[in-house]
Amino acid sequence: MWKIVSVLALVGLLSGAAAQGAVTAAPSNTAPPKISGGNHEGDTLTATSGSWSGSTPMSFHYRWRRCNSSGGNCRDIDGAKSQTYRLSGDDIGHRIRVSVTAQNSSGSANALSGATATIAKGLQPANTAAPVISGTPRDGQTLATTNGGWANSPTSFSYQWKHCDTRGANCSNVGGNHSTYKVDRGDIGSTIRVVVRARNRYGGTAAVSNPTGVVGEQPAAPGIVTPPTIAGTARDGQT
Repeated sequence: MWKIVSVLALVGLLSGAAAQGAVTAAPSNTAPPKISGGNHEGDTLTATSGSWSGSTPMSFHYRWRRCNSSGGNCRDIDGAKSQTYRLSGDDIGHRIRVSVTAQNSSGSANALSGATATIAKGLQPANTAAPVISGTPRDGQTLATTNGGWANSPTSFSYQWKHCDTRGANCSNVGGNHSTYKVDRGDIGSTIRVVVRARNRYGGTAAVSNPTGVVGEQPAAPGIVTPPTIAGTARDGQT
């Protein structure tokens, strides 16, 4: 009987130790971290932690690394220790990886992501829809333009109005840097276009509107054709 009790006690101890080992297992990576985001200066990269086995709770720490154009010879990027990283000019021509450290009460382990594509210079604004002029093309009237549609986050716009022939060609600059233009007599018989230039920190790109219709004159002022006449009897009290 004593032997049976001793065996049962030993089995219990072994089972408890095994259970304790399972509960307190150190992290082990089962799928590497991944990076999402663009590959141009100014883009923001985001890392996943990857997949891990081991006891919970588990915390994750990130270190972004700048590598050569083959994805090797990587070095930690100073201060880049969050789950996101904004690409800078120093990253151009390099590839980026992220190292994730998983940690729990039993230990820690590291896993390295694959490398991004080679980082390129930031993108200038790209036009997606031409500017559009509104208003009546007539002497004395004011025209206005939209900025058009743009990709790559423009931060400012400038404007150049142009006086063109009836086909919208052979243009010359008129007006100042404004989104509106007041038509004058010098534009009569011509068409008007506008060039909108969008800028961001990486450069500027221009887009041109379609031409307006041919600018016409203001309607002529009223002129007397037949003078007014008076009806009635010119006598005190009459209408």
